[in-house]
Amino acid sequence: MPDCYTPLLADFALTADEKAAIAAALATHDPWKHDAAELAAHTAVLVELKSRIREFHLQRRNHLCCYCHKNLYGEFNLVLDREHILPKSTYPVLTYRIGNLATSCKKCNMRIKGNDVSFVVNFHDIVDHYADSGRYSFIHPNFDRFQDHIDRIERQNGGNLLVAFRVIGDSDKGKYHYDYFHLSDLEINSFDDAQGRSVDLTEALCEVTELAKGRGQVN
Repeated sequence: MPDCYTPLLADFALTADEKAAIAAALATHDPWKHDAAELAAHTAVLVELKSRIREFHLQRRNHLCCYCHKNLYGEFNLVLDREHILPKSTYPVLTYRIGNLATSCKKCNMRIKGNDVSFVVNFHDIVDHYADSGRYSFIHPNFDRFQDHIDRIERQNGGNLLVAFRVIGDSDKGKYHYDYFHLSDLEINSFDDAQGRSVDLTEALCEVTELAKGRGQVN
């Protein structure tokens, strides 16, 4: 499937030491457990590799959670997760596959998705076709463009805040993603109480888009 973000997944090159460390890790019961006794000779390499993976995916997604698009810029590492889209507990062979990794907030990963695989359309040979976005009911963090399926609208003025999500057109992925990740729980509109009126989402989206254009962030 096409890679939807930059830097490209193909740009993430593994060193010889990293390849050796991954091979050793995949031979263990828990490949992600870098501090296992049997991986002592590779621990430092695996720790550095995980850090590279996190920074690489943060850069690809402009420091946004890959699922809810929450701003993660400047957040402590403790509130960030290196997310395995197909869970490593079920598909350990994909533990270090860069296209099966992303960066998410704790809420989306730990409180919602976890080790669930109900979003997989067809389990048959999914390991061989993990990069096929058509095999996922939700918006894939690497092989789908979030903004093709959902608009995340955010506007703040002083203490007033608007956060809303709008499914684009009849996007089935957008609808599934909105429900699966409980995006309605993140929606807030304190402008209503403060100003005694509703803020039109289309108007707010236009304002955010124009602001981004002025800063050269969108075409």
